Amino acid sequence: MEAATAATAAMVWFRKGLRMHDNPALDAARRGAGRLYPVFVLDPRYLRPDPAAASPGSARAGVARVRFLLESLGDLDARLRRLGSRLLLLRARDDVAGAVCAALKDWNIGKLCFESDTEPYALARDKKVTDFAMASGIEVFTPVSHTLFDPAEIISKNGGRPPLTYQSFIAIAGEPPEPVLEEYSELPPVGDTGEYELLPVPTVEELGYGDISQEEILGWRWHGGRPNSGEGKRVGEIQEGKSYLVGLWLGLGWPEVARRRGAGERWWCCASATALRRG
Repeated sequence: MEAATAATAAMVWFRKGLRMHDNPALDAARRGAGRLYPVFVLDPRYLRPDPAAASPGSARAGVARVRFLLESLGDLDARLRRLGSRLLLLRARDDVAGAVCAALKDWNIGKLCFESDTEPYALARDKKVTDFAMASGIEVFTPVSHTLFDPAEIISKNGGRPPLTYQSFIAIAGEPPEPVLEEYSELPPVGDTGEYELLPVPTVEELGYGDISQEEILGWRWHGGRPNSGEGKRVGEIQEGKSYLVGLWLGLGWPEVARRRGAGERWWCCASATALRRG
């Protein structure tokens, strides 16, 4: 396989931040890259159907959350294609880290960019990938972008303890970093992927889910993708849907949230995930 040289090949590994705008990992990966590999790995840990689950879905995610993810992936792929790229969707048999490491090696990647995560499962997965990349001489960049601030940095600044009030949190955190405001007219082309099976975004039915009619019982649902997330949505519209996103506001009104984060969409993405969480 004639892949791009390591000096010019970069991979952006999408996980939670399925967006083009205000994405530091994507922005870093594209800079100086002759070839760009935008990757998402389907994780059976979250997507494998579980017949024993209390409601349709997997052991860790309801079918509404799974479908939201798939719709978001479809929207991301469409946006990448408009810029001359595409989403490289891989399926992990069991180990996502192993799938990423194999692609890094086979595609001769020189730079790997992905947003940091704080969940225990993600930390263990990301350590495997980072250790492999560094041992292979691959540059690794992991910006904080799923949250406005780095939780570990906040705790460190507070003497190793998490702040217990919102006021103390704000005093420690200060102003959030500026968002990435640049809009792209094109992206570096995708490099040679060899004999890899690059999947289209599947449907919930193609993932093996059966009857999901009960999921529509409320007569409404969240739709994945940026046009259906924070853009143009009023608080009243969401409340009419009976989804009260407790914790989103943290004492800030929507205008202040929007001022602090581009259009407030990093906050909104967290809220959407909360709304779709099982239970």
